[in-house]
Amino acid sequence: MSYSRLMVLLSVLLTAVWVNSCADDPSSKDDAGTDTDTDTDTDTDIDTDTDTVASPTFDPVAGTYTADQEVVISTTSTEATIYYTTDGSDPTSSSTEYTAVIPVAGDGTTMTIRAIAAMDGMLDSTVAEAVYDIDYDEVATPAFSPAAGHVDLGTSITITTTTSGATIWYTTGDGTQPDPTCGTGTSGTDGTATADVTIDVDQVIKAMGCQTGWVDSAVAESSYTVLRIYVADMNNDRIVRMDDMTGTGWTAFGTNGSGTNQFHGPYDVALDSLDRIYILDRNNNRIVRMDDMSGTNWTVLCDNPPSGCSSGSGTNQFSFPESLAIDASDRIFVADTGNHRIVRMDDLSGTNWTVLCDSPPSGCTAGSGTNQFDWPSAISVTTGGQIYISDTYNHRLVRMDDMDGTNWITFGTYGTGTNEFNYPYGIFANSSGHIYVGDGNSGRVVSMDDMSGTNWKSYSGTDPLDYTTDVFVDSYGRLYIVDNGVDFIARMDDMMGLNWITLGTLGSGINQFIDPRGVFVR
Repeated sequence: MSYSRLMVLLSVLLTAVWVNSCADDPSSKDDAGTDTDTDTDTDTDIDTDTDTVASPTFDPVAGTYTADQEVVISTTSTEATIYYTTDGSDPTSSSTEYTAVIPVAGDGTTMTIRAIAAMDGMLDSTVAEAVYDIDYDEVATPAFSPAAGHVDLGTSITITTTTSGATIWYTTGDGTQPDPTCGTGTSGTDGTATADVTIDVDQVIKAMGCQTGWVDSAVAESSYTVLRIYVADMNNDRIVRMDDMTGTGWTAFGTNGSGTNQFHGPYDVALDSLDRIYILDRNNNRIVRMDDMSGTNWTVLCDNPPSGCSSGSGTNQFSFPESLAIDASDRIFVADTGNHRIVRMDDLSGTNWTVLCDSPPSGCTAGSGTNQFDWPSAISVTTGGQIYISDTYNHRLVRMDDMDGTNWITFGTYGTGTNEFNYPYGIFANSSGHIYVGDGNSGRVVSMDDMSGTNWKSYSGTDPLDYTTDVFVDSYGRLYIVDNGVDFIARMDDMMGLNWITLGTLGSGINQFIDPRGVFVR
């Protein structure tokens, strides 16, 4: 047989075998032998996944809030049930079912809410989470007006907080902390809360602001001292203190003598930073200090304290001193009048005794040159340390920067006109260098802006002045005048005599003086 015929027969045989195998394949026939093979060249995929419930959402959204919140949880799958936890654990269908708003309340509260939504026939939602922090606003700390310090008797102190609708609670005098169960409360509704306290005694006011849903304010504190007037009542040999220019709270201390609680011709009075009282006891040639108007801790500076003081020009000696001043460091400056010198010391032990004159410490002579005085009778020291002196018998003022006489400058000549003085006694200079002078024999007070007499003004009183011996300016800027000739003190708001008022008549009783000399107000 030829090769070609052989290849044809082999091809036919292979075809028959293939046809027969397809016909006999049981996977392509049913039980009746029917062919079920419907396979085609294109496959079709069927999605059999079950739908998932929409994840819950929160209102308000997670965050930090200054007030309590009520959280609403919802899902767009309307028939779903929401389950949640508030401890940070994963929620399940066994967790708390959401049926009402969830309160998140209380300052400092942190709450983590986690929630799922579930519904039959659907897959549970993914877990949703929201974290809430509650951080209340704090009521604004109350403020006081006027600020702490020395104030007139009867001054009304206004306490305010800028927190609208807050209540101010305050205490006075006893130092206790204010709260809604102690003290006095006053509420405000117009953008600020206010309370008013009248100062009738020295007192400490403490105040706080409160409001529901807010953190209470910090406690504010303000201390007030009644502004008091001290007078050296020379020929009554006493110091007098009063709370106002009507004599309220009149207190007198001292009798004639050289012992404890006694004076002989007190000329001036001043207070240090601790409100201790210093008296220049002129005719006893000494300085006395006491803590209060009862003479507590009576202390004397002289050459032989407490009562053996003698006139002299040595260390710790004076000769009829007439004025003293206390600087910001509580150093004591004295116009040692009879010795024609200025003396400074650190304390009432005489520490760092320093003398300014033409030939210190004890060779001082009367004169009109540099570093010379002739009966210096008044002294004032500014907060900046400049020293001002009424150089009485030279009819002039002197200013220097220190006890070396640095930048020595004088102003004034004898007379009763502008830039003239007639035995000037009292002097007061403020921190800006504005000067007030009690121009003794002229029966007037004078003011000027500087040591060149700029803006010179004089005033002789609504009730005529006779012999002005001291002047003082209080923290309100009001000028006090002591007049030795008519035995009164006067006060006015300006150099035009605005709100002029006087206190005193001749005598030894209440609201009376005999030859008053010095005044100090604090």
